[in-house]
Amino acid sequence: MAARLMIHVGACLQVESRLVQGLLAVIERERCGESVDRALLASLLRCLNDLGIYINAFQVSFLLSSHTLCLMAWCEDRCCC
Repeated sequence: MAARLMIHVGACLQVESRLVQGLLAVIERERCGESVDRALLASLLRCLNDLGIYINAFQVSFLLSSHTLCLMAWCEDRCCC
């Protein structure tokens, strides 16, 4: 069953993109101090891993957003404005 779902999700880039953007939005809200359902988030990320699309579909976008966030925080600490 997971293999069939992987084919459908992986074949539809629009679904994959919306899923990743939604997950990143939830993570961003959590980083800003909002309470999120961490168990649900972990479960969804495990599903991506089980489907074999975690690295290609999510990890790169997550690392880029994390890098951007850390860079912005670093710049704010260094700014004399």
